[in-house]
Amino acid sequence: MTLRGMTKKDLQRLTRPVEGIANDATKALGRVAILYEGEMALLAPHKTGYLESNTSTAVEQHGDVARADISFNANYAAQVHELPFAARGEKTRAKPSTKFGSPGPKWVERVLRGMDFMFYIGREIEKILAARARRRK
Repeated sequence: MTLRGMTKKDLQRLTRPVEGIANDATKALGRVAILYEGEMALLAPHKTGYLESNTSTAVEQHGDVARADISFNANYAAQVHELPFAARGEKTRAKPSTKFGSPGPKWVERVLRGMDFMFYIGREIEKILAARARRRK
């Protein structure tokens, strides 16, 4: 098959695996984003539970770029994030600590700084490649 004589069907057959890999990588990003979201919820301050339980993750793919957005849907989340650590209430202090520290202010920042994104995305991509290899056998 020469480039000059390539049909539309030939081109589709060649690009299908690449599109599949991009879709799989986007799925991997989504799984890592959900992991981040869970860690952030564990560290979020607790008063009524609304802040921890009202998070969302959205993953979008535009061409060869994938993006994950993690949102805390409480309108006061940004203000609470910036409070001084000493402002933690009794219910927040009662939550268990995680490997990123005690629950309270700066919970998003601490998870983003503490988690090794490349490790987690690499682990998810390894799972995808292993699954692809098993399907080919």
